[in-house]
Amino acid sequence: MIKSKSLLFFVGVALGVVALAIAVSSRETPELRQKADRSVLVETQPLTRQSVAPEVTAYGRVMPKHDWRAVAEVKGRVIYRNPELENGRFLTAGTLLIEIDPTEYRLQEAQAQASLNATQVKLARMNQEEQNLNTSLKLEQQKMLLTKQELKRMRDLHRKKLISDSDLEQQEQNYFNQLKRVQDIENSLKLLPDDRRVTQAQLKVDQLQLEDTRRNLAKTRIILPFDGRISAISIEQDQVVALNETMIEAYKLGQVEIRAELAIENMRSLIMASGFTGTQGQLPAIDRLPLTAEVHFSSADKRFSWPARVTRIADTIAPDTATIGLYLEVNQDYRQLNLPEQPPLTKGLFVSAVIQGPEQSHYLVPEKAMHGKTLYLMTADQTLTILPVRILFRNSQGVAIRASIPDGSSLIVNDLIPAIEGMKLRPVNRTISDASEQKSKAQESEQ
Repeated sequence: MIKSKSLLFFVGVALGVVALAIAVSSRETPELRQKADRSVLVETQPLTRQSVAPEVTAYGRVMPKHDWRAVAEVKGRVIYRNPELENGRFLTAGTLLIEIDPTEYRLQEAQAQASLNATQVKLARMNQEEQNLNTSLKLEQQKMLLTKQELKRMRDLHRKKLISDSDLEQQEQNYFNQLKRVQDIENSLKLLPDDRRVTQAQLKVDQLQLEDTRRNLAKTRIILPFDGRISAISIEQDQVVALNETMIEAYKLGQVEIRAELAIENMRSLIMASGFTGTQGQLPAIDRLPLTAEVHFSSADKRFSWPARVTRIADTIAPDTATIGLYLEVNQDYRQLNLPEQPPLTKGLFVSAVIQGPEQSHYLVPEKAMHGKTLYLMTADQTLTILPVRILFRNSQGVAIRASIPDGSSLIVNDLIPAIEGMKLRPVNRTISDASEQKSKAQESEQ
């Protein structure tokens, strides 16, 4: 019994050894796995220069370019108020808006005219008097010459004892009287130029006074100087107005302004992109730069646009937003408006403005490819380079940059986590990727 158990034990061990040998000899050799590829898949695109214009968007409200205020320069009662003088009303140039009682100013005009006439008559009399004095002087000088000759003859007779002393004295007295008359006329003629200058000065004063009274009389009629729109009224019929009182406010049609607020950095980008090289001895003026602008307004599903012109820069920085204002000017002819298709730019309307500089050649990259102020590039040997760049401006097409791009580099447009300088990269096969995307979209549409 013990022998049979030992025999069975050895038989079982032998069978196990045989089975193990068969298993070892019949197993397949394991496949050798190559070393894993540690390069990172990236999506790339070529990086080339493009012609692109700097473009910034700013916002502001529409304001009239020319405001007008009718300020009372004379006082009095309002005797006429135009019935069409209402807020928002469009009125043509030359329309009489207000008339103040002119009675007092007509009286002043009549008084000034009378004073002027009196001065003119006085000056005419002086001229006539000068002519009369010159004529009298000639006559008196001739009489003096005759008297002098007679005195000489009388002295000869007196020496010959042919006349008395009294006769000679009488003739001498006649000569001196005639001499005095000549001197009096000459003195009067010498005083006439001074009197004439005083009278002429008074004549100018009277003329200016008459002009002033006529201006005051004209100021009693308030006339709109241009085609305009009434914006404020503070006067009524039969109301007495005081000096310097504002009666009416209006603004001129045809031109409006927008103070578009934009960041200082955006303003700097526009100026730099416009090729500004300095004032060259002149005062700075932004309207000399090659900038274009367009104003936009959206209402429901409609978008309206107007071409604009950049005119000047605001003199102050907005303290609440730290932005600078850029003034844009828009011309619009109210007589040619098509209201359903193109409404007018109205005072107070909030609009956006797109300002563009001239096109120049720059590297243009998508916004998603920017990582702060750096780009991820794949070099020619498919390694990562992190390149610092200078951002020039942003627009709807992307980001314009300035940098030294290594030859053979491609722009990486997807994010890398982590991004290590010099790490191995592998570009994505765009054809396979696009096909898989289209297949997945087709499956989603079938579901």
